[in-house]
Amino acid sequence: MRALAQVLADRGALKPGMSAAEAADILWLFNDPAVYHRLVIEQGWPADRYQSWLADAFVGLLIAPGYQPVLLNANLMPEQPRCLVTHDSYR
Repeated sequence: MRALAQVLADRGALKPGMSAAEAADILWLFNDPAVYHRLVIEQGWPADRYQSWLADAFVGLLIAPGYQPVLLNANLMPEQPRCLVTHDSYR
């Protein structure tokens, strides 16, 4: 989590005033399997709803408003965010 948070900080993507350490703490908290378990297993959220919610939460909590990633090579597209916890991996 710290490596990802540092990359976001190095690229100027974090919200103003947010440190890489704080971003890492947020990433760590939301990637706890208990969050997935409570929402999907206990509350019955569909896995795709959870994935969308998690992506929206990360962007809302971490990314500076108006941030636009800079492409170093016009032929490369930024990698899409991935859900680290899926229903199958939780079992």
